[in-house]
Amino acid sequence: MWAIAKRIGLDPTRNLLDDQADALSTYINERVRRAYPATDWPEWTATVERTPDTNHIVTWSDLSAPEDGSLPLERVFKVYLLDPRGNASATDIPFRLTPEGVHVGFKHGPTVWLKLIYQAPRFTATKWRGDITYSQGGLVYSIRTGNCYKSKVNNNRGNDPADSDTAEPRSLGTEQIQPFQSANPGLPVQAEILAIYFTGALLPPDPSDPPPAGTVFSFAFVDQDNNSIGSSSVTASGTDTIEDIINATVANLVGSLPGTFSVTPDIPNSKITLQDESYFTAGASFYTDSDSVDHPLRAKITQSFIPAMAGSLAVPQLVQLRLSAGDFVIGGEYSLKVRQANGTEHTVQYSALATDSTVQVLAGLVGAAPASLSAAYFEGVSFLIDPVLLTLVIGTPEAASVEAFLQPPGSAWWTRVDFPMDLVETVVEGAYGDALKEGGQNEKAGPQEQQAGNEQVKRQGTILRQSSDMLTDQQRPLSRYRIR
Repeated sequence: MWAIAKRIGLDPTRNLLDDQADALSTYINERVRRAYPATDWPEWTATVERTPDTNHIVTWSDLSAPEDGSLPLERVFKVYLLDPRGNASATDIPFRLTPEGVHVGFKHGPTVWLKLIYQAPRFTATKWRGDITYSQGGLVYSIRTGNCYKSKVNNNRGNDPADSDTAEPRSLGTEQIQPFQSANPGLPVQAEILAIYFTGALLPPDPSDPPPAGTVFSFAFVDQDNNSIGSSSVTASGTDTIEDIINATVANLVGSLPGTFSVTPDIPNSKITLQDESYFTAGASFYTDSDSVDHPLRAKITQSFIPAMAGSLAVPQLVQLRLSAGDFVIGGEYSLKVRQANGTEHTVQYSALATDSTVQVLAGLVGAAPASLSAAYFEGVSFLIDPVLLTLVIGTPEAASVEAFLQPPGSAWWTRVDFPMDLVETVVEGAYGDALKEGGQNEKAGPQEQQAGNEQVKRQGTILRQSSDMLTDQQRPLSRYRIR
């Protein structure tokens, strides 16, 4: 207001009359109301999760502002099937406005997310006076702080709003004392498989079928420490076929090897297969011909032994919240926020009573979990309070961000009405133009009106550059030209 007063030649500290200030505040409110809902400004838009009714409508009453429960909704920008704050792939869906609320279409889940903006704040030049009784919602201006305030209650008398500014929320100390480790299902044992081939001798020729009388087939097997675990020796009679030799060798090995071994003949492929859940190998595998020449036979491990690996349970993440005696504030609102890796946030809150202590605050947070909107999630979260160390250990079944905050109590009488700083240039230029028009200086007011629009476009271009920012999902400023 002072910036506008100075531009029209008034000294706000000396000759700005009350009726002039009231007129300027009217211009300011009008300009704020026009520019505030024009774009989804990241500072003032809200993304809320709501449940459509059986007619697929989110009613206007469900979209009321959280402050006073009234219906100050100004504009719905977008509707999503997924939370756009934690899902970069979330896209908006068509919707339409009805007298009952927002119709979100027919293809949606139990809940939808609406991106909206509430009505613009209002301001006044009426100074607060201690001898006036204000009703709930009454607006005043404090000459001590330069801010406007709205009364929270009726019969508000003698309570200076300048003393009621809410302190900034402060973070409470949290520390991760154990990281999350996912469950390990383990591995089953894998048996070793060894094949002995009666063809493809390493020193040709292969044994004939039937082998000459006196041909000896010898096999010996050892464990990983080279200790003998079984052997076989079969001498051909001259009429025995390779099939007979294989079957005789299998019979010998079944009786020689430990009982855990499986020995299988494969006549079509002229081989023997051995299998066991241990390390073993062929220490000897050959046949001796009638000239006493040894011919090594191929022995190949077709599957290696892998011992079983025991599984393990998941290790929860543990985060410790530590409070000190100085962290206890009567009327303070304590918040515990758990944000999952996908961006979904779960919050519990507790307001400290005059009869509470620091330990009771921790217990209040734990007790608020089952009644919170995220009660289903908190069923899988563990809590452990140490009343001596004044700590609360939060165990989550996944890697998550855990934070705690204290919002000191504000005034029971007044709420500060903050000015939307992104609109300062637009509002000052526009309200100044309105003041010029009120004074009959229309030729000067025209350029100011144009400058107000330019300032808004400039501000939009500074904050909202991309058509679809994957992090903020802010819309691109609309062109002043539109083709229909």
